[in-house]
Amino acid sequence: MLTLISAGADVNQSNLVRETALFVAAMQGHNEIVSMLISAPAEINKADDDGKIPLYTAAYYGNIDVLKTLISAGADINQVANDGRTPLYIAALGDAKEIALMFISPGTNINQAFKVQWRNTPLHTVAAYGNHESITLTLAAAGGDINQPRFNGRTPLFIAVYYNYTELVRTIISVGGNVNQAANLCTHNEETMSLLIKAGANVNQAKKGGCTPLYIAAQNDCNEVVKLLHAANADPNIFSNNGETALYVAAELGNDDIVWSLLQANAKPNIKANVRQIDEWLNTIDDCNRERTRGSYCFIDPRAKVKMNKPLIIVAIKAGDADKLQFLLSELKEPNITDTGGNGLLHLAINMIKNPFLKCL
Repeated sequence: MLTLISAGADVNQSNLVRETALFVAAMQGHNEIVSMLISAPAEINKADDDGKIPLYTAAYYGNIDVLKTLISAGADINQVANDGRTPLYIAALGDAKEIALMFISPGTNINQAFKVQWRNTPLHTVAAYGNHESITLTLAAAGGDINQPRFNGRTPLFIAVYYNYTELVRTIISVGGNVNQAANLCTHNEETMSLLIKAGANVNQAKKGGCTPLYIAAQNDCNEVVKLLHAANADPNIFSNNGETALYVAAELGNDDIVWSLLQANAKPNIKANVRQIDEWLNTIDDCNRERTRGSYCFIDPRAKVKMNKPLIIVAIKAGDADKLQFLLSELKEPNITDTGGNGLLHLAINMIKNPFLKCL
């Protein structure tokens, strides 16, 4: 290497993607060669086609000795690549606390976003990969905005909750993560939900589309989460934007245990759901009966009127749920209502094969 340099080799010559010899040496971890090239002197901050400098690639490959040499020689720790990533972002991506600390100084932009239009900071990246509690604490302590939203409103806490990284959720909350920002209660994990509730999360906060945490838990058949939310006084009768309650969606999907839990949590079985969806449901009920793969309950206000002033059907019954039917009938007190075709509950029950609850009617 010294022979080539002494013979006049251009230390700043780039290949077809504008990588210099210093860039390649930094990437491969050849610290002695890096020192030789710097002394030649090589341009320490010369970027490749992607806007990445030797410091960036050394961080990506975790070459700590090379990083120390480059930083001591004046490498720009805040250099931003074409896609918006900084060396600090790369350190966060690799959960490399030791490397991250090298890049944190009074002038470091901790919140520099990868792809500016996405507003994806190092903390968002850490949250997406999970199990990075240590680097999260490091970034937050250095001034990272733990509540900065991405372009879609998602914060680091939202991302950690979404992927069920429970320990990371605990860490983010401990450094000031806002549990009521960006509808964070979108988890199927009981422990994560419990952490959020204890931290003061609003159990009735709806995400885009009007879906509450209880609605989401019911939709995903998470009965223990439903119970946690009920214990925290979640309202089971809130409508989504398309006119559904948690009880409706659980019934529609045949999540029987959720249906029962919601009824015991004072969900109203006679609350009106979206008429269009009920009509679609009625059109497919015969197929559901033939397949017998799921049970469908459809809870509608018996007094609700639609076209031609006919009341809607209340409930489609799953074979074998006589106890639940008995409960519903005692609540509704209107066993003789009909669907839009004039069919009553007896008509529907007779069409069910080997139906055990005819006596309930």
